[in-house]
Amino acid sequence: MNWDDFQQVARARAVEETDAEARIWDGGARRAATEEAKRVAGSNVLAFLIRRSAALIGRTKEPVESVLGVPAIPGWLVSTGWIAAFGIGWVLSAVGQEREINLLALPLMGILAWNAVVVVLSLVALLRPSNESARGERVEQFFRRISAWKSPSTQDAVARLPQKAPAKFQELTSGTWRARLASRFRAWLHLGAALIAIGSIAGMFARGWSRDYHAVWESTLLESNGASRFLGGLFAPASKVTGIPVPLEKIPGMQRVDGKDALAPVSARDWICLYGATLGLLVVLPRFLLLLMELAHARKISRRALQGAEWQAYARRVLSLVEGAGAPAHVLTHGLPTDAASQDRWRQWAHQHWRDVGHVDFQSVPVAEETEYLESWQPAAPRVLLVFNMSNVPESEIQRELAEGIAAKLHASLSSAPLVVALEDRELRQRWAGFADGEKRLAERLASWRETLNGLPVEWLKMEAGMGSR
Repeated sequence: MNWDDFQQVARARAVEETDAEARIWDGGARRAATEEAKRVAGSNVLAFLIRRSAALIGRTKEPVESVLGVPAIPGWLVSTGWIAAFGIGWVLSAVGQEREINLLALPLMGILAWNAVVVVLSLVALLRPSNESARGERVEQFFRRISAWKSPSTQDAVARLPQKAPAKFQELTSGTWRARLASRFRAWLHLGAALIAIGSIAGMFARGWSRDYHAVWESTLLESNGASRFLGGLFAPASKVTGIPVPLEKIPGMQRVDGKDALAPVSARDWICLYGATLGLLVVLPRFLLLLMELAHARKISRRALQGAEWQAYARRVLSLVEGAGAPAHVLTHGLPTDAASQDRWRQWAHQHWRDVGHVDFQSVPVAEETEYLESWQPAAPRVLLVFNMSNVPESEIQRELAEGIAAKLHASLSSAPLVVALEDRELRQRWAGFADGEKRLAERLASWRETLNGLPVEWLKMEAGMGSR
Protein backbone atom coordinates (compact mmCIF):
# COMPACT_ATOMS: atom_id res chain seq x y z
CA MET A 1 0.00 0.00 0.00
CA ASN A 2 1.06 3.61 -0.47
CA TRP A 3 0.28 7.01 1.04
CA ASP A 4 -2.65 7.61 -1.31
CA ASP A 5 -4.22 4.33 -0.16
CA PHE A 6 -3.95 5.42 3.47
CA GLN A 7 -5.63 8.74 2.71
CA GLN A 8 -8.42 6.96 0.84
CA VAL A 9 -9.10 4.67 3.80
CA ALA A 10 -9.07 7.64 6.18
CA ARG A 11 -11.49 9.56 3.94
CA ALA A 12 -13.99 6.71 3.93
CA ARG A 13 -13.75 6.29 7.68
CA ALA A 14 -14.03 10.03 8.38
CA VAL A 15 -17.25 10.27 6.36
CA GLU A 16 -18.69 7.03 7.77
CA GLU A 17 -18.12 7.95 11.39
CA THR A 18 -19.50 11.49 11.07
CA ASP A 19 -22.46 10.78 8.76
CA ALA A 20 -25.00 9.92 11.44
CA GLU A 21 -27.88 10.24 8.97
CA ALA A 22 -26.20 7.90 6.45
CA ARG A 23 -26.71 10.57 3.80
CA ILE A 24 -23.53 9.85 1.84
CA TRP A 25 -23.61 6.04 2.10
CA ASP A 26 -26.60 4.19 3.48
CA GLY A 27 -26.40 0.81 5.18
CA GLY A 28 -26.91 -1.03 1.91
CA ALA A 29 -24.01 0.76 0.21
CA ARG A 30 -21.71 0.07 3.13
CA ARG A 31 -22.60 -3.61 3.25
CA ALA A 32 -22.19 -3.95 -0.51
CA ALA A 33 -18.74 -2.32 -0.38
CA THR A 34 -17.77 -4.53 2.55
CA GLU A 35 -18.90 -7.71 0.78
CA GLU A 36 -17.03 -6.76 -2.40
CA ALA A 37 -13.83 -5.94 -0.50
CA LYS A 38 -14.00 -9.11 1.58
CA ARG A 39 -14.56 -11.24 -1.52
CA VAL A 40 -11.53 -9.73 -3.29
CA ALA A 41 -9.12 -9.25 -0.36
CA GLY A 42 -9.96 -12.33 1.68
CA SER A 43 -8.21 -12.31 5.05
CA ASN A 44 -5.77 -9.50 4.16
CA VAL A 45 -7.02 -6.68 6.40
CA LEU A 46 -5.01 -3.90 4.73
CA ALA A 47 -6.14 -4.92 1.26
CA PHE A 48 -9.70 -5.18 2.57
CA LEU A 49 -9.67 -1.62 3.94
CA ILE A 50 -8.15 -0.21 0.76
CA ARG A 51 -10.58 -2.04 -1.52
CA ARG A 52 -13.58 -1.10 0.63
CA SER A 53 -12.68 2.60 0.77
CA ALA A 54 -12.22 2.72 -3.00
CA ALA A 55 -15.60 1.04 -3.49
CA LEU A 56 -17.34 3.46 -1.13
CA ILE A 57 -15.82 6.60 -2.61
CA GLY A 58 -16.59 5.30 -6.08
CA ARG A 59 -20.27 5.04 -5.11
CA THR A 60 -20.73 8.75 -4.35
CA LYS A 61 -20.65 11.89 -6.47
CA GLU A 62 -19.69 13.99 -3.47
CA PRO A 63 -16.19 15.56 -3.70
CA VAL A 64 -14.72 13.48 -0.90
CA GLU A 65 -11.20 13.37 -2.33
CA SER A 66 -10.99 17.08 -3.14
CA VAL A 67 -12.23 18.19 0.28
CA LEU A 68 -10.56 15.67 2.58
CA GLY A 69 -6.82 15.87 2.05
CA VAL A 70 -3.56 16.49 3.85
CA PRO A 71 -1.32 19.53 3.27
CA ALA A 72 0.66 19.25 0.05
CA ILE A 73 4.32 20.23 -0.10
CA PRO A 74 4.85 22.32 -3.28
CA GLY A 75 7.17 20.56 -5.69
CA TRP A 76 8.84 23.84 -6.65
CA LEU A 77 9.91 24.36 -3.03
CA VAL A 78 11.74 21.04 -2.88
CA SER A 79 13.29 21.45 -6.34
CA THR A 80 14.48 24.95 -5.51
CA GLY A 81 16.16 23.64 -2.38
CA TRP A 82 18.02 20.97 -4.32
CA ILE A 83 19.21 23.46 -6.94
CA ALA A 84 20.35 25.79 -4.16
CA ALA A 85 22.24 22.92 -2.50
CA PHE A 86 24.15 22.19 -5.70
CA GLY A 87 24.96 25.90 -6.09
CA ILE A 88 26.15 26.14 -2.48
CA GLY A 89 28.52 23.23 -3.05
CA TRP A 90 29.85 24.84 -6.22
CA VAL A 91 30.52 28.12 -4.39
CA LEU A 92 32.05 26.45 -1.32
CA SER A 93 34.63 24.66 -3.44
CA ALA A 94 35.96 28.04 -4.59
CA VAL A 95 36.18 29.75 -1.18
CA GLY A 96 39.85 30.48 -0.54
CA GLN A 97 40.86 28.60 -3.70
CA GLU A 98 41.61 31.36 -6.21
CA ARG A 99 44.69 29.82 -7.83
CA GLU A 100 45.69 27.24 -5.30
CA ILE A 101 43.78 24.48 -3.56
CA ASN A 102 44.39 24.55 0.17
CA LEU A 103 44.01 20.94 1.22
CA LEU A 104 43.01 21.96 4.75
CA ALA A 105 40.62 24.75 3.72
CA LEU A 106 37.65 25.01 6.08
CA PRO A 107 34.83 24.77 3.43
CA LEU A 108 36.09 21.43 2.14
CA MET A 109 36.94 20.00 5.55
CA GLY A 110 33.72 21.45 6.94
CA ILE A 111 31.65 19.43 4.46
CA LEU A 112 33.31 16.22 5.61
CA ALA A 113 33.10 17.01 9.34
CA TRP A 114 29.48 18.16 9.21
CA ASN A 115 28.50 15.13 7.17
CA ALA A 116 30.02 12.76 9.73
CA VAL A 117 28.01 14.37 12.54
CA VAL A 118 24.74 14.36 10.60
CA VAL A 119 25.12 10.74 9.47
CA VAL A 120 25.41 9.63 13.10
CA LEU A 121 22.42 11.74 14.16
CA SER A 122 20.38 10.45 11.21
CA LEU A 123 21.03 6.84 12.16
CA VAL A 124 19.95 7.63 15.71
CA ALA A 125 16.76 9.27 14.39
CA LEU A 126 15.96 6.20 12.29
CA LEU A 127 16.52 3.80 15.17
CA ARG A 128 14.85 5.96 17.83
CA PRO A 129 12.16 8.13 16.19
CA SER A 130 11.03 11.05 18.34
CA ASN A 131 7.45 11.63 19.47
CA GLU A 132 5.27 14.24 17.81
CA SER A 133 5.06 17.59 19.58
CA ALA A 134 3.49 21.00 19.31
CA ARG A 135 6.20 21.87 16.80
CA GLY A 136 4.76 19.24 14.46
CA GLU A 137 1.36 20.92 14.73
CA ARG A 138 2.87 24.28 13.75
CA VAL A 139 4.61 22.69 10.76
CA GLU A 140 1.31 21.12 9.67
CA GLN A 141 -0.51 24.45 9.95
CA PHE A 142 2.24 26.14 7.91
CA PHE A 143 1.94 23.66 5.05
CA ARG A 144 -1.86 23.83 5.19
CA ARG A 145 -1.59 27.57 4.54
CA ILE A 146 0.78 26.94 1.63
CA SER A 147 -1.63 24.36 0.20
CA ALA A 148 -4.47 26.87 0.47
CA TRP A 149 -2.64 29.32 -1.81
CA LYS A 150 -3.05 27.05 -4.79
CA SER A 151 -6.37 25.44 -3.87
CA PRO A 152 -9.71 26.78 -5.15
CA SER A 153 -12.47 27.54 -2.70
CA THR A 154 -14.20 24.39 -1.51
CA GLN A 155 -16.89 25.91 0.66
CA ASP A 156 -19.75 24.47 -1.42
CA ALA A 157 -18.11 21.05 -1.51
CA VAL A 158 -17.51 21.06 2.24
CA ALA A 159 -21.15 21.95 2.85
CA ARG A 160 -22.28 18.76 1.10
CA LEU A 161 -20.21 16.52 3.38
CA PRO A 162 -20.88 15.84 7.07
CA GLN A 163 -19.89 18.92 9.05
CA LYS A 164 -17.42 17.05 11.25
CA ALA A 165 -15.83 15.03 8.44
CA PRO A 166 -12.84 17.37 7.80
CA ALA A 167 -11.97 17.50 11.51
CA LYS A 168 -12.29 13.71 11.78
CA PHE A 169 -10.09 13.21 8.72
CA GLN A 170 -7.45 15.50 10.19
CA GLU A 171 -7.61 13.59 13.48
CA LEU A 172 -7.10 10.28 11.65
CA THR A 173 -4.22 11.46 9.46
CA SER A 174 -2.31 14.19 11.33
CA GLY A 175 -0.01 11.95 13.34
CA THR A 176 0.83 9.74 10.38
CA TRP A 177 1.26 12.77 8.08
CA ARG A 178 3.73 14.37 10.48
CA ALA A 179 5.73 11.16 10.89
CA ARG A 180 5.86 10.73 7.12
CA LEU A 181 6.80 14.38 6.57
CA ALA A 182 9.61 14.13 9.13
CA SER A 183 11.01 11.05 7.40
CA ARG A 184 10.70 12.56 3.92
CA PHE A 185 12.20 15.84 5.15
CA ARG A 186 15.25 13.95 6.41
CA ALA A 187 15.43 12.22 3.03
CA TRP A 188 15.33 15.61 1.28
CA LEU A 189 18.12 16.86 3.56
CA HIS A 190 20.25 13.82 2.73
CA LEU A 191 19.75 14.46 -0.96
CA GLY A 192 20.56 18.14 -0.43
CA ALA A 193 23.78 17.24 1.40
CA ALA A 194 24.74 14.86 -1.40
CA LEU A 195 24.07 17.63 -3.93
CA ILE A 196 26.28 20.03 -1.96
CA ALA A 197 29.10 17.49 -2.19
CA ILE A 198 28.39 16.85 -5.88
CA GLY A 199 28.38 20.62 -6.48
CA SER A 200 31.76 20.91 -4.75
CA ILE A 201 33.16 18.08 -6.87
CA ALA A 202 31.78 19.62 -10.06
CA GLY A 203 33.12 23.06 -9.08
CA MET A 204 36.63 21.75 -8.44
CA PHE A 205 36.76 19.82 -11.70
CA ALA A 206 35.26 22.71 -13.68
CA ARG A 207 37.86 25.17 -12.39
CA GLY A 208 40.61 22.60 -12.77
CA TRP A 209 39.62 22.22 -16.42
CA SER A 210 40.27 25.87 -17.29
CA ARG A 211 42.87 26.88 -14.70
CA ASP A 212 46.26 25.63 -13.62
CA TYR A 213 45.74 24.86 -9.94
CA HIS A 214 48.44 23.92 -7.49
CA ALA A 215 47.92 22.09 -4.21
CA VAL A 216 49.27 23.59 -0.98
CA TRP A 217 48.46 23.47 2.70
CA GLU A 218 48.97 25.66 5.73
CA SER A 219 48.07 25.22 9.37
CA THR A 220 48.81 26.69 12.77
CA LEU A 221 48.17 23.41 14.54
CA LEU A 222 49.82 20.86 12.26
CA GLU A 223 53.43 20.31 11.30
CA SER A 224 54.52 18.36 8.24
CA ASN A 225 54.38 14.98 9.98
CA GLY A 226 50.92 15.66 11.40
CA ALA A 227 49.62 16.89 8.04
CA SER A 228 51.02 13.79 6.32
CA ARG A 229 49.31 11.45 8.77
CA PHE A 230 46.02 13.35 8.57
CA LEU A 231 45.88 13.63 4.78
CA GLY A 232 47.15 10.08 4.35
CA GLY A 233 44.37 8.72 6.53
CA LEU A 234 41.71 10.98 4.99
CA PHE A 235 42.46 10.07 1.40
CA ALA A 236 43.36 6.39 1.95
CA PRO A 237 39.88 5.05 0.96
CA ALA A 238 39.80 7.20 -2.17
CA SER A 239 43.32 6.11 -3.06
CA LYS A 240 42.33 2.45 -2.87
CA VAL A 241 39.25 3.01 -5.03
CA THR A 242 40.87 5.22 -7.68
CA GLY A 243 44.34 3.68 -7.65
CA ILE A 244 45.88 7.15 -7.29
CA PRO A 245 48.59 7.12 -4.61
CA VAL A 246 48.57 9.86 -1.97
CA PRO A 247 51.83 11.83 -2.62
CA LEU A 248 52.78 12.15 1.03
CA GLU A 249 56.46 12.65 0.22
CA LYS A 250 55.60 16.01 -1.32
CA ILE A 251 53.68 17.30 1.72
CA PRO A 252 56.64 19.19 3.33
CA GLY A 253 57.33 21.19 0.18
CA MET A 254 53.65 22.09 -0.24
CA GLN A 255 53.42 23.98 3.08
CA ARG A 256 52.88 27.74 3.10
CA VAL A 257 54.45 29.51 6.06
CA ASP A 258 53.94 33.13 7.16
CA GLY A 259 51.88 33.87 4.07
CA LYS A 260 54.77 33.02 1.75
CA ASP A 261 54.39 30.78 -1.26
CA ALA A 262 55.06 27.08 -0.82
CA LEU A 263 58.58 25.94 -1.62
CA ALA A 264 57.45 23.19 -3.99
CA PRO A 265 53.73 23.39 -4.84
CA VAL A 266 52.55 20.47 -6.96
CA SER A 267 49.88 20.09 -9.59
CA ALA A 268 46.43 19.77 -7.99
CA ARG A 269 45.17 17.19 -10.50
CA ASP A 270 45.70 14.11 -8.33
CA TRP A 271 44.54 15.95 -5.22
CA ILE A 272 41.34 17.09 -6.98
CA CYS A 273 40.64 13.49 -8.00
CA LEU A 274 41.32 12.27 -4.46
CA TYR A 275 39.15 15.00 -2.96
CA GLY A 276 36.31 14.25 -5.37
CA ALA A 277 36.51 10.52 -4.64
CA THR A 278 36.64 11.20 -0.89
CA LEU A 279 33.52 13.36 -1.04
CA GLY A 280 31.86 10.64 -3.08
CA LEU A 281 32.78 7.88 -0.62
CA LEU A 282 32.30 9.75 2.65
CA VAL A 283 29.43 12.09 1.75
CA VAL A 284 27.53 11.17 -1.40
CA LEU A 285 27.42 7.40 -0.87
CA PRO A 286 26.38 7.48 2.83
CA ARG A 287 23.81 10.16 2.12
CA PHE A 288 22.25 8.19 -0.71
CA LEU A 289 22.12 5.10 1.50
CA LEU A 290 20.42 7.14 4.23
CA LEU A 291 18.12 8.60 1.60
CA LEU A 292 17.01 5.12 0.55
CA MET A 293 16.55 4.08 4.18
CA GLU A 294 14.41 7.14 4.94
CA LEU A 295 12.27 6.64 1.83
CA ALA A 296 11.75 2.99 2.77
CA HIS A 297 10.86 4.08 6.30
CA ALA A 298 8.43 6.70 4.98
CA ARG A 299 6.69 4.11 2.79
CA LYS A 300 6.14 1.86 5.81
CA ILE A 301 4.61 4.57 8.00
CA SER A 302 1.10 4.42 6.56
CA ARG A 303 1.15 0.59 6.60
CA ARG A 304 2.17 0.57 10.27
CA ALA A 305 -0.56 3.08 11.05
CA LEU A 306 -3.27 0.83 9.58
CA GLN A 307 -1.81 -2.12 11.48
CA GLY A 308 -2.33 -0.28 14.78
CA ALA A 309 -4.88 -1.51 17.31
CA GLU A 310 -7.31 1.35 16.73
CA TRP A 311 -7.41 0.84 12.94
CA GLN A 312 -7.67 -2.92 13.37
CA ALA A 313 -10.67 -2.39 15.65
CA TYR A 314 -12.22 -0.24 12.90
CA ALA A 315 -11.63 -3.04 10.41
CA ARG A 316 -13.41 -5.50 12.67
CA ARG A 317 -16.34 -3.11 13.05
CA VAL A 318 -16.85 -2.75 9.32
CA LEU A 319 -16.36 -6.49 8.77
CA SER A 320 -19.29 -7.04 11.10
CA LEU A 321 -21.56 -5.57 8.41
CA VAL A 322 -21.39 -8.86 6.49
CA GLU A 323 -21.93 -12.44 7.54
CA GLY A 324 -19.04 -14.67 8.51
CA ALA A 325 -18.61 -18.39 8.01
CA GLY A 326 -19.41 -19.32 11.61
CA ALA A 327 -22.64 -20.11 13.43
CA PRO A 328 -25.50 -17.58 13.35
CA ALA A 329 -26.42 -15.37 16.29
CA HIS A 330 -29.67 -14.10 17.77
CA VAL A 331 -29.71 -10.58 19.25
CA LEU A 332 -32.50 -9.96 21.76
CA THR A 333 -33.13 -6.36 22.86
CA HIS A 334 -35.19 -5.06 25.75
CA GLY A 335 -36.52 -1.51 26.04
CA LEU A 336 -34.68 -0.31 22.95
CA PRO A 337 -35.67 0.99 19.50
CA THR A 338 -34.63 -1.35 16.70
CA ASP A 339 -33.71 1.06 13.91
CA ALA A 340 -31.17 0.17 11.23
CA ALA A 341 -28.32 2.13 12.85
CA SER A 342 -28.86 0.37 16.17
CA GLN A 343 -28.96 -3.03 14.49
CA ASP A 344 -25.66 -2.28 12.73
CA ARG A 345 -24.13 -1.37 16.08
CA TRP A 346 -25.39 -4.54 17.77
CA ARG A 347 -24.20 -6.57 14.80
CA GLN A 348 -20.74 -5.09 15.46
CA TRP A 349 -21.00 -6.22 19.07
CA ALA A 350 -21.86 -9.75 17.98
CA HIS A 351 -18.96 -9.75 15.53
CA GLN A 352 -16.64 -8.47 18.25
CA HIS A 353 -17.56 -11.35 20.54
CA TRP A 354 -17.81 -14.07 17.86
CA ARG A 355 -15.29 -13.15 15.16
CA ASP A 356 -16.74 -15.65 12.65
CA VAL A 357 -20.41 -14.98 13.41
CA GLY A 358 -22.74 -15.81 10.55
CA HIS A 359 -26.23 -14.42 10.01
CA VAL A 360 -27.41 -12.16 12.83
CA ASP A 361 -31.13 -12.07 13.57
CA PHE A 362 -32.79 -9.39 15.71
CA GLN A 363 -35.81 -9.60 17.95
CA SER A 364 -37.24 -7.18 20.50
CA VAL A 365 -38.61 -8.34 23.85
CA PRO A 366 -41.84 -6.37 24.48
CA VAL A 367 -41.70 -4.27 27.65
CA ALA A 368 -44.24 -5.41 30.29
CA GLU A 369 -44.72 -8.68 28.38
CA GLU A 370 -41.47 -10.37 29.38
CA THR A 371 -43.14 -13.40 30.99
CA GLU A 372 -45.33 -14.14 27.97
CA TYR A 373 -42.39 -13.70 25.61
CA LEU A 374 -40.18 -15.98 27.68
CA GLU A 375 -42.80 -18.75 27.70
CA SER A 376 -42.95 -18.82 23.90
CA TRP A 377 -39.28 -18.13 23.12
CA GLN A 378 -37.08 -20.95 21.88
CA PRO A 379 -33.37 -20.65 20.92
CA ALA A 380 -33.14 -20.17 17.16
CA ALA A 381 -29.33 -19.89 17.09
CA PRO A 382 -26.47 -21.29 19.20
CA ARG A 383 -25.25 -17.77 19.96
CA VAL A 384 -27.48 -15.33 21.83
CA LEU A 385 -26.74 -11.71 22.77
CA LEU A 386 -29.16 -10.02 25.17
CA VAL A 387 -28.99 -6.21 25.08
CA PHE A 388 -30.58 -4.17 27.87
CA ASN A 389 -31.23 -0.43 27.93
CA MET A 390 -28.83 0.90 30.53
CA SER A 391 -31.01 3.94 31.16
CA ASN A 392 -33.59 1.68 32.82
CA VAL A 393 -33.18 0.98 36.52
CA PRO A 394 -32.58 -2.80 36.74
CA GLU A 395 -35.13 -4.87 38.64
CA SER A 396 -34.80 -8.46 39.77
CA GLU A 397 -38.42 -9.22 38.84
CA ILE A 398 -37.95 -8.03 35.25
CA GLN A 399 -34.41 -7.92 33.86
CA ARG A 400 -32.95 -10.64 36.09
CA GLU A 401 -35.82 -13.05 35.53
CA LEU A 402 -35.68 -12.40 31.78
CA ALA A 403 -31.93 -13.07 31.61
CA GLU A 404 -32.26 -16.11 33.86
CA GLY A 405 -35.08 -17.60 31.78
CA ILE A 406 -33.29 -17.07 28.46
CA ALA A 407 -30.05 -18.52 29.86
CA ALA A 408 -31.91 -21.58 31.17
CA LYS A 409 -33.60 -22.30 27.83
CA LEU A 410 -30.33 -21.71 25.96
CA HIS A 411 -28.44 -24.10 28.23
CA ALA A 412 -31.20 -26.70 27.95
CA SER A 413 -30.89 -26.58 24.17
CA LEU A 414 -27.11 -26.07 23.89
CA SER A 415 -25.41 -26.67 27.22
CA SER A 416 -22.06 -25.25 26.06
CA ALA A 417 -23.45 -21.94 24.83
CA PRO A 418 -23.38 -19.11 27.41
CA LEU A 419 -25.77 -16.17 27.23
CA VAL A 420 -23.89 -12.97 26.42
CA VAL A 421 -25.24 -9.78 28.02
CA ALA A 422 -24.53 -6.17 26.96
CA LEU A 423 -25.77 -2.74 28.03
CA GLU A 424 -26.75 -0.04 25.52
CA ASP A 425 -25.66 3.24 27.13
CA ARG A 426 -26.14 5.75 24.30
CA GLU A 427 -29.40 7.18 25.64
CA LEU A 428 -28.04 7.47 29.17
CA ARG A 429 -24.81 9.10 28.02
CA GLN A 430 -26.74 11.74 26.11
CA ARG A 431 -28.98 12.38 29.11
CA TRP A 432 -26.05 12.84 31.51
CA ALA A 433 -23.63 14.49 29.08
CA GLY A 434 -24.01 17.90 30.72
CA PHE A 435 -23.40 16.67 34.26
CA ALA A 436 -19.98 17.11 35.83
CA ASP A 437 -20.32 13.72 37.50
CA GLY A 438 -21.73 12.02 34.40
CA GLU A 439 -19.04 9.33 34.26
CA LYS A 440 -19.47 8.63 37.96
CA ARG A 441 -23.22 8.20 37.47
CA LEU A 442 -22.61 5.81 34.58
CA ALA A 443 -20.22 3.75 36.68
CA GLU A 444 -22.76 3.56 39.50
CA ARG A 445 -25.52 2.49 37.09
CA LEU A 446 -23.24 -0.16 35.60
CA ALA A 447 -22.47 -1.48 39.08
CA SER A 448 -26.20 -1.64 39.80
CA TRP A 449 -26.79 -3.71 36.65
CA ARG A 450 -23.97 -6.10 37.47
CA GLU A 451 -25.25 -6.53 41.01
CA THR A 452 -28.77 -7.28 39.74
CA LEU A 453 -27.53 -9.98 37.36
CA ASN A 454 -24.86 -11.29 39.72
CA GLY A 455 -24.80 -15.07 40.03
CA LEU A 456 -26.48 -15.80 36.70
CA PRO A 457 -24.73 -18.05 34.14
CA VAL A 458 -24.12 -15.15 31.75
CA GLU A 459 -21.06 -13.62 30.13
CA TRP A 460 -20.70 -9.84 29.96
CA LEU A 461 -19.66 -8.45 26.59
CA LYS A 462 -16.26 -6.77 26.74
CA MET A 463 -16.42 -3.62 24.67
CA GLU A 464 -13.63 -2.30 22.46
CA ALA A 465 -12.92 1.39 21.96
CA GLY A 466 -15.39 2.94 19.56
CA MET A 467 -18.04 0.26 19.97
CA GLY A 468 -20.47 2.64 21.60
CA SER A 469 -21.05 1.02 24.98
CA ARG A 470 -19.35 0.02 28.14
